Amino acid sequence: MLYIDGIGYKIDVLSVKRTADFLDKYAERTENGDLERELIGVYFNYKLQLGPGIDRTEYARLWDKLTEAHHVPGSGKSKPSRSSSTK
Repeated sequence: MLYIDGIGYKIDVLSVKRTADFLDKYAERTENGDLERELIGVYFNYKLQLGPGIDRTEYARLWDKLTEAHHVPGSGKSKPSRSSSTK
């Protein structure tokens, strides 16, 4: 069973892997080897390996949750959530 925001999904998770990608406005090494950079943000990417025999309706519910738009505080706008592809 997988829970997201208190909602249960009848899907077994076999493994979860997380990576972080750093997005720089600029990044440059100086002659002495120091890194000068202006970091814009860090993006976390998740890869889920799901168990066999997933019910299509349950998978559709999970996919809808993973790809729903999220409110950006202070902007009055929504943005799509970032999610990795699931196999």
